[in-house]
Amino acid sequence: MEGHGLGKLLFGLALTAARRDALAFGARIKAAAEAAIPSG
Repeated sequence: MEGHGLGKLLFGLALTAARRDALAFGARIKAAAEAAIPSG
């Protein structure tokens, strides 16, 4: 992706936040998937 000025700054901040939260995000996805699939 290519950005200019403020867009480039925001993209960098979003990417950093996403990397920092990747494990927690994965855990939330896993929990939601397990809750949505009935066991049995």
